[in-house]
Amino acid sequence: MQTLWFLLLLQVLKINGFFWNIRFGPKVNVADREHRFRIKTDKFVPTSINGFYGLIGPDVIIHNKTTLFDLFTGDGVIQGAFFENGQITFVKHFIRTDKLNYEYINGRIPENFFIKFTMMILSALNIMPNILGLANTALLNVNKKVYALYERDMPYLLDVNLENKTIQTIKKIHIKSLGSFSAHSKFSNDSIETLDYHIVGNYVEYQKLNNQLEFLQKVRVNTEYMPVVHDFLSMKNSIIITDSPILIENSAIFENKLPVCFDVKKPTIIHIINKTDFSVEKYSTDQSFYIFHYATGRETDKQIEFFAPLYDNLDFNDLNIQGRYRKLTLHKTNKTVTMEKSQNLENMNLDFPVQYEDKIVLRKIENNIITGFVITKDLNIIKHISFLNKFICGEPAIFKNILIFFANDFITKNSYLVLLNLDTYERTEIPIGNNMLSIGFHSLFLPAP
Repeated sequence: MQTLWFLLLLQVLKINGFFWNIRFGPKVNVADREHRFRIKTDKFVPTSINGFYGLIGPDVIIHNKTTLFDLFTGDGVIQGAFFENGQITFVKHFIRTDKLNYEYINGRIPENFFIKFTMMILSALNIMPNILGLANTALLNVNKKVYALYERDMPYLLDVNLENKTIQTIKKIHIKSLGSFSAHSKFSNDSIETLDYHIVGNYVEYQKLNNQLEFLQKVRVNTEYMPVVHDFLSMKNSIIITDSPILIENSAIFENKLPVCFDVKKPTIIHIINKTDFSVEKYSTDQSFYIFHYATGRETDKQIEFFAPLYDNLDFNDLNIQGRYRKLTLHKTNKTVTMEKSQNLENMNLDFPVQYEDKIVLRKIENNIITGFVITKDLNIIKHISFLNKFICGEPAIFKNILIFFANDFITKNSYLVLLNLDTYERTEIPIGNNMLSIGFHSLFLPAP
């Protein structure tokens, strides 16, 4: 009877959306860590650049982190620059997630795996906030509405005000047909494509929504392994989903580690969704690899080929991972997969591809630090750009022919907004100050009307 009353209480709390308040310590107030100021510079800033460059990422100090999982567990923060007729305004805004709002009242949730695991269970009952709902991975522009994304949560709608040059968190968006919203959701032709993956059921759901985030289409893809799918590739006729050999490792729980492992002895599977009849075909490779981000692809009647940084091994409990930029070809006649490599590219750790015309700009990583860019066309290197004494904070964005990004200086401890002309490779480094920007994941450029 006591159990029945307890379950009834949980159900009432779930219906009312009530969060239990457990005091962990002094409240967390991030407002005093936010900034907004005009950048004073004598550097030439093209007046043709009008809009907002925003880099989203986790609020972490990279030197204190030792695992890949740690990087994904920092609160979402946007560092950005508003451009208007040669003038630049810098902003820093923390996304007011359910977790951050909860910590404002109850204090910082301890960095303890068992406490977090318990809270994850309670969040499924809707009586604790989603502590993995960090809104720190990507920004999605849907007809001038900007959403902050994290793959195990729903999107947060932001007010990116180009006139007042401010950013505010409006609210979390709930979508009835989805349990979560992919951090790599796509928007084109007035519709949104996203993924929702289900760990327990071992399947992924591809969903298509309209620009109001209303459900249009759903396709279920059963996976061979744990469906931790970070990104997918949307082409004209097909959707590509990579199913990598990620398995549960129960013993890691007792070692206070993320309980998953990557089995290099098992092959990666590639699933193809046909956009016309929504059928699903499966291609088995003879190698194991993981894909965080796709670059580009093309499709004919006989084959699909695409480019991406591939990880031959993956340990979420380690930061030292190596992405090799390669080409994969899926042969439709016999359902086989071939891989093509370039020795010059195999010697580099590359990822976060951004397309410019028929070329791809990739971040180059050395000793876990982004030291420059490599520009490729297919598997050919067009340009290798390195920065002396500087490390790049995150993904660049491209507006017209200008690559826009943030960087920090190792020696002076100053931060910079950098504009790189992709035609001439001329660069403009605009000092921001000595506040040392934090790392970021993905970015966007929101053009002014």
